[in-house]
Amino acid sequence: MWVLFFKRCSRFFFAGAGRSEVERLGPDDLEDVLDLVTMAFAEHGESTPRQVMKPHVYRRDRMHEHFGIRQSGTGRLLAVAGVTLRTFVADGSTLKAAGIGGVAVHPRLGRNQGLMTQLMDHAIADLRKQGCSLVMLSGLRQRYGYFGFEKAGQSISLTL
Repeated sequence: MWVLFFKRCSRFFFAGAGRSEVERLGPDDLEDVLDLVTMAFAEHGESTPRQVMKPHVYRRDRMHEHFGIRQSGTGRLLAVAGVTLRTFVADGSTLKAAGIGGVAVHPRLGRNQGLMTQLMDHAIADLRKQGCSLVMLSGLRQRYGYFGFEKAGQSISLTL
């Protein structure tokens, strides 16, 4: 598991003109999201469909927790990331924490264009704006270390 503490992250990238904008997805995007993540993760040997692995995430009523980037002109989904923000309250203390998952870029149409960077920067900036203090994800160090994430172990314990 990788963790980003916002106090340690000061690096941000903002996409220039001519690039597709990051958008919050909705219920009608479920099939496109499933197609994209299935295709992207199949390249890494994942054979079980995401909707089977994580049925609590890939539902129409949870699509608002996903950001995406579409191909200009066609509207085809090129990149997607799930972002879940939760608020925890204990002993009068509040912690806003988030998880980022299902980060996928279309293997043929979207790679090597900076779409993952654009998507991750947007997601992190959105979470920061909402007062999030902690972001967790799992993935490859060479991908997520770039965004300020640090190895945190396989389990987490929070004290408020």
